[in-house]
Amino acid sequence: MRILWLCNIMLPVIAKSLGRECSNKEGWLTGLSDRIMQDKENRVTLGVCFPVGKEETPVKGETQGLSYFSFHENTLDAHHYDAGMEAELRRIVTEFQPDVVHVFGTEYPHTLAMLRSVPDVSKVLVGIQGLCFEYSRYYMADLPQYVIDRPNFRDLVRKDTLKEQKRKYEARGSFEKEALRLVKHVTGRTGWDYKLTESINPERIYHFMGETLRAPFYQGEWNCETCVPHRIFMSQGNYPIKGLHYVLPALAKLKEEFPDIKLCVAGDRITAHTTWKEKLKLSSYGKYLLELIQKYGLGEQIEFLGKLDAEQMKEQYLKSHVFLSPSAIENSPNSIGEALMLGVPVVSSDCGGVRSLFTDEQEGLFYETTDTDGLIRCLRRYFTDTRLVEKTHQAARKRAFQLHDPEKNYQTLLQIYGTIAHPSAERDEKSAESRSYVPKVTFVSNYINHHQIPFSNEMFERLGERYHFIQTEPMEEERVSMGWGVDVNTIPYLMLFYEQKEECERLILESDIVVFGGTEREDIVEPRLRAGLPVIRYSERLYREGQWKAVSPRGLRKKYHDHTRYRKEDVYLLCSGAYVASDFHIVRAYPGKMLKWGYFPEQKKIEKDLLPNAKQTKQVNILWAGRFLELKHPEYAVLAAERLNKTGFNFKLTMIGDGEKRSEIERMIVEKGLSGVVALEGYKKPQEVRDKMERSHIFLFTSNHLEGWGAVLNEAMNSGCAVLADSAVGAAPFLIQHGVNGMVYREGDLEGFLALVEKLVQDAELRKRLGENAYQTIERFWNPRNAAECLLRLCEGILRGQVRYEKEGPVSPAKIIAPRKGYEYCMQDGRQ
Repeated sequence: MRILWLCNIMLPVIAKSLGRECSNKEGWLTGLSDRIMQDKENRVTLGVCFPVGKEETPVKGETQGLSYFSFHENTLDAHHYDAGMEAELRRIVTEFQPDVVHVFGTEYPHTLAMLRSVPDVSKVLVGIQGLCFEYSRYYMADLPQYVIDRPNFRDLVRKDTLKEQKRKYEARGSFEKEALRLVKHVTGRTGWDYKLTESINPERIYHFMGETLRAPFYQGEWNCETCVPHRIFMSQGNYPIKGLHYVLPALAKLKEEFPDIKLCVAGDRITAHTTWKEKLKLSSYGKYLLELIQKYGLGEQIEFLGKLDAEQMKEQYLKSHVFLSPSAIENSPNSIGEALMLGVPVVSSDCGGVRSLFTDEQEGLFYETTDTDGLIRCLRRYFTDTRLVEKTHQAARKRAFQLHDPEKNYQTLLQIYGTIAHPSAERDEKSAESRSYVPKVTFVSNYINHHQIPFSNEMFERLGERYHFIQTEPMEEERVSMGWGVDVNTIPYLMLFYEQKEECERLILESDIVVFGGTEREDIVEPRLRAGLPVIRYSERLYREGQWKAVSPRGLRKKYHDHTRYRKEDVYLLCSGAYVASDFHIVRAYPGKMLKWGYFPEQKKIEKDLLPNAKQTKQVNILWAGRFLELKHPEYAVLAAERLNKTGFNFKLTMIGDGEKRSEIERMIVEKGLSGVVALEGYKKPQEVRDKMERSHIFLFTSNHLEGWGAVLNEAMNSGCAVLADSAVGAAPFLIQHGVNGMVYREGDLEGFLALVEKLVQDAELRKRLGENAYQTIERFWNPRNAAECLLRLCEGILRGQVRYEKEGPVSPAKIIAPRKGYEYCMQDGRQ
């Protein structure tokens, strides 16, 4: 692939070859360009174009295999559009013939000029850094009106008053918006830039890609013992958005408590006023800062460090007690990333996309931008709470190394280039195989429970911190009362969307694969779908109450919006129930991409001779477990007990659960004289239910077609029970072969159900065979370990462009089984 970069600066490698002064800005570009040129396997030829001043002679050449071109642009007057750039950029594009043009940033008019110059805008990728049109809204950053209204000599001469600075941002923002309306592909890294670019161009394809930092920050570590106590470092403060004026009142109050406190600010010394030249150059904002410094007596507490290169910045980070980012607006500043990478305690205003970089109280501290007392509290906590410092230090480094992983970002970039250069071709096999890092997988559902934890534990064991489960809502009280509640604080991979919204949104966009289902929150996954990133959905039935509901025009529009329109994309469907594929087939979604799935509760290892049916006993123990609801048909179990009791069988029926039909069941038991053979035990904890299963010979699963899956079936089979289930239950056709590892009856066929119960009670050898085979079905296929391995193989196949499905069990192709045909499918002959 031939890739042409459009950068704001001349890269140092080019400047050195021309004998010119190197820029310290955008140092990460050097690392990325070096990585591309050193990788002999990527088949990438790189070219770079960049602006030079109007008076400069344009340059063109090659150094170390890198082609370079310059064009004319007045970057100091970026609020004016020079159409002359278009002809120059067109000549560069014609000469280099790129497969992809990668534009870094939108803040200069040359982005728009490039999009107007290329023959095919679908081959242009625009990387989002800041967004001027949004920054302009915050530019004044709560400055007093008199400061805004009073220009200094310098401002008048340069025509650069605060109002004019804001207008320049607005003008640049208008070019930016036009560019975003034209572009087809953008890269971003926060939910903030995703939403803003979507607001301008809902049709653009958004590619999430983490930022790679400057090389020095991947080495070294901050140490509380060697830093200067109460020293605060800011990476810049030379214009209002950066928020230095917010900090000075807080500094004044903290000085009383910490007399040695010091604020060190990198960048231009905008308050310098010692010489007459410095006084003439003093801007209105610089004058205001100077007035605040004098007002609060902070002359000894603040120091402007001037411009620093990467190594000098690193030295300042390591020397400081806290890094502070008090900006009025930011996307995801690299300065925070650098501080987190080194483990420096970070305090930041809660603005823009910054929450995508760290979580409050875990890797750093947030405060509201204008909340002086909040800023004071955050700084004081880091000055005095060593436990907080220790807690956030390692967590910050771990988070930063994940977010700014150079290899992952590089591989992601190559994948994006390949997608744009060859949109309809197979992914480049060589490039795909170069993905050596462990994929990041995120599972999104309404809440985590004991049916999902074992599977998630297996995923976490394989992926470590690259696996997360996002819970979108708290568990309902009814489920908690049933013993389903879990302590969310004890699960290392669990994140709560309703408490960590920004971080979860970022994770959904940056993960390699997101598995999504079990929640109605389509707004959570839609940004990833619209970005064209791989998604695996899982779902129970669309039309449990009847497929006739598919005729609803409103419903079809909803299904098209959520599912059908992605039928040709990298979106796959895990069918949590045998009839799911039939429902989605009706709406023409996921053709050839619907796979078997389910729930995978804890798998227990039980020796064959300890299975409940291994030994003959006089009394047959029958178990029914579930909520006492109409759809669960608990009365079927009581009616079975009535027949067995009349026939004279030695048995006991235990019913675990509770619900609206409890009183009806109690009445039936009394009226039919079954109190001696039927026991109601109410709700029990999941482990207590499993213990009861392991002592039961028969398990009755009488739910109707409204039971989407039914994890108790997995548990009963794993316990070695001989199971009898309604064929309409979602799990039944996937798990049961009638007469082989369980038995099924046709929905609504009460007489057929009663006859099969009687047969199981009579035939101990049948129970034994069915129980052993049921146990083996879970042992071989339908268990958390195998499900995790199958899902990971699917994820890897999707990422490599070489998807292969399993032959049997989870992630094998889900046949389209009409609900009325479920009974026949469960019969052994029907499965052939």
